[in-house]
Amino acid sequence: MSKNVTITKARTVRIDSELWNTSEWLLKAGQERAIGYAHQFRTSLVFTAFALEAYLNHIGPLFLKTWGGNRAKAHADGEADLALRASES
Repeated sequence: MSKNVTITKARTVRIDSELWNTSEWLLKAGQERAIGYAHQFRTSLVFTAFALEAYLNHIGPLFLKTWGGNRAKAHADGEADLALRASES
């Protein structure tokens, strides 16, 4: 006798925190294993970079009002990017 059960739960996930935890876990795993440790460390570094990027994207709007969509468009054009940065200073 099996019943179908649906569980729903809402929560806020901070992806930077999730990525940081993954990075830490990979670092510890690399420190504990002698074989293949270089891959563990390299992967930990990649997840650390992703975590930093996610954190900056999280706090960016608190410091720069143009952090959202305008920045991506302006970044494609170097001169527009410089003008946008100069206007924020």
